[in-house]
Amino acid sequence: MTHDIRVTLEGRRYQHTLYQNDTAVSWVGIHDLQMRIGKSAVRMGGLASVGTKQSERGKGLSRLMLENSIEWLNTEGFDCSLLFGIPHYYHKFGYHTCLPECRTSIAVRDAHHAPTNLHARLFQPTDLPAIRAIYDAMSATQSGSILRDEKSRWFPHGSIHLRDVQVYVFENAQSEVVAYVTYDYTRDSSPLRHELISTEVGAAHPKYYHDIVAHAAHRAQDMHLEKVTFNTPTDCDFIAVASFYGAEQGIHYPAVAEGMGRIINLTSFFTKTLAEWTERAQASRLLKGSTSVRFETEIGSVTLQWTNEAVTLSETAKVDTTVQLPQYRLLQLAMGYFGAENAAFLPDIQIEGDATLFQALFPRRLPYLWISDH
Repeated sequence: MTHDIRVTLEGRRYQHTLYQNDTAVSWVGIHDLQMRIGKSAVRMGGLASVGTKQSERGKGLSRLMLENSIEWLNTEGFDCSLLFGIPHYYHKFGYHTCLPECRTSIAVRDAHHAPTNLHARLFQPTDLPAIRAIYDAMSATQSGSILRDEKSRWFPHGSIHLRDVQVYVFENAQSEVVAYVTYDYTRDSSPLRHELISTEVGAAHPKYYHDIVAHAAHRAQDMHLEKVTFNTPTDCDFIAVASFYGAEQGIHYPAVAEGMGRIINLTSFFTKTLAEWTERAQASRLLKGSTSVRFETEIGSVTLQWTNEAVTLSETAKVDTTVQLPQYRLLQLAMGYFGAENAAFLPDIQIEGDATLFQALFPRRLPYLWISDH
């Protein structure tokens, strides 16, 4: 019996398929994406549609495919990898939760108080340049967000993959698109449904978010729903506006499941993000003179050196701080899932030396990946 893994490219998705005697028995898709780490970006391989033919399960084929995929990602020059996974499985391959889930709900009776000043209409393809400009501006420094362009699949699904999405744009008096919102679209009138779900919002100015709240309230009322729920980053401008209407925010930190990630190549990951670490170091009031921090992981080590002007990678710098940790903990730190000030709480992280630079570079800034890009 022979095994053969074949790779085909479909747009930005590399389809990896394991053939057994010319029959497809296991597969995984890898999306070639650029993901923000603050103001910088890294090449991220997004794993999706991992599966094995039912008759071939329990034979280690998924493990073979995942291990092969990680080797392929490294060979092909990817910096890190993310996936949305079932509980307590993907940690075997170095992945760990790095994305929280954030939901903000407003009762329809309260959301109706939001003022309306814009004209709302359904999205048209010609609106995409305006939407892209809004998205780029609001996501410019949001760790975890994806850089989108003309080749991206904008709004391919709702809050789950098999759910349709409906997009509305908002125009000002000059007929300029200044805001947008996406909703789950379903004809289901089941009494079990009680909320209207929005998977993405964007506005050229925070004042336009009031119109989105009002629009969602009217739409939910027409559907006889009790509340509207928005999926957004935890600290974005929309949350500040929503707070005026009795909003309730919930943050879910999945246990070894859902949005998970790992570093593929330490050196390339930190080389591409040096501008972000430099900006953070320059903003710190704690750093006095040159200093360095070395990270030691199971996939290698990297040293970041601060020279009062910039953060650089160094192989010769005197090491002032050594941090030993798993590579996935380092990704969590880089993305802001937890901060360096919390690192000592974790038994798999050991810190030796002065931690000033470490803490200046890695504060807690919760990452977010919009549902449209899941």
